[in-house]
Order: sequence, then C-alpha cells, then structure tokens
Amino acid sequence: MIKHKYSISVFFLLILFSASSVQNTEVHAASRAVYKAQKKLRKLQKEYKKIKYKIKKDERKALRKLSRPKKRKYKNPDNYQNALERYTKKREAIIHRYERISDRRLNKKQRQIMGILNREYTEKVKIYLRHYDNVIGAFPVKVYGAKRYFKAKIVVPVEQADEFKKNFKKAKSWGTFRIVESRRPYLVAGKTFVKGKKYKVEVPLAYHKFLTHTFPGGKPSFIKSNNDRYLVIAGGSAFKGSRLEVWDTRIWRNIFTVESDPDDEKTDFWASKATFDPSGRYLVAGGTKPRLRSKPISKVYKIRNWSEVATVEGSHAQFSADKQYMITKSLYDKKKAWETKSWTDIRKRFTTDYEFENWIDTIPKCNLCEEGLLSSSRFEIQSINRDKIVLVDNVSQDVAAEIKLRTKYKNPPEDLKTTKAILVSRSKEFYDAEIFSGFTPDGKNLIRAYTHTYPYEGGRGYQTHIEIWRLLWSKKNFN
Repeated sequence: MIKHKYSISVFFLLILFSASSVQNTEVHAASRAVYKAQKKLRKLQKEYKKIKYKIKKDERKALRKLSRPKKRKYKNPDNYQNALERYTKKREAIIHRYERISDRRLNKKQRQIMGILNREYTEKVKIYLRHYDNVIGAFPVKVYGAKRYFKAKIVVPVEQADEFKKNFKKAKSWGTFRIVESRRPYLVAGKTFVKGKKYKVEVPLAYHKFLTHTFPGGKPSFIKSNNDRYLVIAGGSAFKGSRLEVWDTRIWRNIFTVESDPDDEKTDFWASKATFDPSGRYLVAGGTKPRLRSKPISKVYKIRNWSEVATVEGSHAQFSADKQYMITKSLYDKKKAWETKSWTDIRKRFTTDYEFENWIDTIPKCNLCEEGLLSSSRFEIQSINRDKIVLVDNVSQDVAAEIKLRTKYKNPPEDLKTTKAILVSRSKEFYDAEIFSGFTPDGKNLIRAYTHTYPYEGGRGYQTHIEIWRLLWSKKNFN
C-alpha cells in the first residue's frame, strides 16, 4: 500500500514537471528572436573588449622592447640627442602602427554590433486589455514581450468597442522590437488580429541615450559631410586649447582628432572651425589662435586616411561651386584663394590686389558646405530647456515624446546681494545655457549640447557637454 502511494505521488510530480517544461519551452520560443539577438550582441561586445585588451597588451610589449638611451653612456651630447630622437621616432611609429590596427579591427567589430542594434525583431506577444477610454477613442493596453511589459494603445471606434473586447481573448498578437547597447529590448511597433481583422498597436516613441561627451570651450560648431557619414565637432577655449573630432555616424566612434595647445608658440594652428569640400575628399580645419600677432592657419586633411595634405594661410574656408578653388580669410578679413589640385596660392597670377579681389567676387560659391546639420527627421523639437525636450511628430503634429533630462549642474543664483555670496558663487560650477539641439542627418539620433561654467585662476571657463539619443521607432508604427 505504501509503495502504491509513493508511485502515485511520483507520477503526479512527473506530470507537473513535464507541464512546466512545456510552458518554459513555449515562453522561450515566443521570445526567441530578441533572445538570439541579445545573445549575439553579448558575444560581440565580449569580443570587442578582448580585441581592445589584446592590442593594448601587444603595444605595451612592443614598447618594453625599446630601451631608452641613457645619458651617462654618451660622452658627446650630440650623440645622445641623436639617439634620443631615434628612440622617440621608433616609439611614435609603434604607437601609430597599433592605433591603425586597433581602428581597423575595432571598427569592423563595431559595424557588426551596429548591425544588430539597427535591426528590428518580430515575435509573438501577449496583450492585456484595459477599459475603453472614450477621450482617446482607444483601449489602453499592456504588452508583454521579450520578458518585459510595455504601455501602448489600440484605436477602435466606439461602436466596435464591445465586440472587439468580446472577441479579443482569441486574438493573435505580434510585436516589433529593437535592442540597445545594454541589451535591453524596446517595443517599437505591434499588431493584433481579432477575427481575421488587423488592428495596429500604437506604441509611444522610445529613446535611449547611448553617448555622453565633454568638449572644451563654450560654443563648438557642428558640421556633417556631404554623404552624411561623418559628423565633425570643432571648438575650443583659450584656457584648455582647441579640439576637432570626426565621428563616424555608422558606428559612432571617434575616428580622428586634432588638438591644439594654447601655450605652444611654435605654431599658430587652431582647429576651431571645419569645412568639407564639395567632392567629399578633403576636410579643412582651422581658426585664429587667441594670442597676439597670431595668423589664422588652416590644414587640409585627406578623408581616405586622414593624412595632412597641405597647410594654408587663413580660416573660414569656403569652396567654389566647380570644386577647383578654396577661399580663406586671413588677417583683417583679407581673402586668399587656393587651387584644390596643388593647394597653391592663386594671388601670384594677378598683378594687383584689385584684379584679384574682383576675380574672387565672380566665383560662384558652394552652398553644400555650410556649417550646421540639416536633417530629414520624422520628428521636430517643439521646446527644450535644462529639464525636458519635447518632440513632435511632423505628420500628425502630436507630441511624440517628452525626454526628461538630468543636468548635473545647478542654475547660478539670481540674488547676489552680499560680498560673501558673490565670493562663494565664484568658486562653484554652474549650468550656463543650451547651445545646440538637433537631429543627425539621417534623422535617427537626437543631439543636445549645453555649457557649464567653472572657476580657474584668472576667471571662469566654459565646457560643453554633448548628449546623443537614439530614437527607437518603426515605420510600422508611424505611417
């Protein structure tokens, strides 16, 4: 009798175990598309870190093999200086070689990662229906998919609401997802079939901040390449120097940087402005150094390998419409013209300044090379302040999203009546202003830039903070 009881209990346990295993397999099968993408993304991110670590390790190993020349071994100071120069050149060559290897291998891996992040994944979801809302004319719903809950709504006419709710138990629903760097899924679209009729599940615009960056100076300039691939940020301050960064928007990596030291007296180069030529082959960077008797200088870089091609006098480069000439402004707004084939000064061809200036005025200017970002985004910015960005759908003119901002720095005090309050405020850092907000040329990302002030010896300096959001939306949802 006891054996019989044990056999019955074991039998029921086996049934429960098999039922739970079937349920688990169903849940796993339901979230298979997103799960596979998350697994692949995690694997690629691990490989990215391993490649980065291995290249740094090999670089350190190669640098250790170099022995720095010791001064006591050289009787002649000139011989020591020559040996030191050779050592420095070898060291720079090793660093440059490993930088090229790192860029090539990491860019390849980052492209694979971005391929997963830009893709949409469709799978079955479960929808929980709430009470019909007469104000919005829709059913607010909770969508369960990819092991998460999402808010949405299903628009149904009032006269069909009761019938829809009655037949919804047998509905079949699908959701479209996208994932971000943290492998978190976001619902971007959905659909449900009730008695063979298709209903769209309207999902609010999702967004994810994936990049934060600091930049010296108060007002950097933003410019894009003609093919919308590269984003250039250029600016600087007299205290911290100037910096120019080129970002590849396909992989969102900083692929080229030019910096200028304010204390360097050997050169007047100051990379605070940038321009792409109409052919898309060259980038011109330049500006005027904040120093007495400094001449504005620009450098021309070849985009293919970011090598320096030429150094010319003047800044604020502008190209002709036929791509043959580049015009710059030198001291006292004096114009200079350069031939883009050889980067030679054209002024030598003219006998007088009057003839030269008249010839410059007749050259048609290129309109594609203007500074700024022109975007074909589905959304536009309605308002922005230090706490919130409001985005509006260009088609329906409805509010698409309200992005809450976390600004680290406080506003400066309005009332400074006492000397003590003034002295205290001078030693603190404060939020300054919103200086830029816009979309990348492809309309898929939102850029925000704001400045804050900080104290230093002799006054107050400015620093720019750049934040970039990825807008997660699908044409299936916004059409």
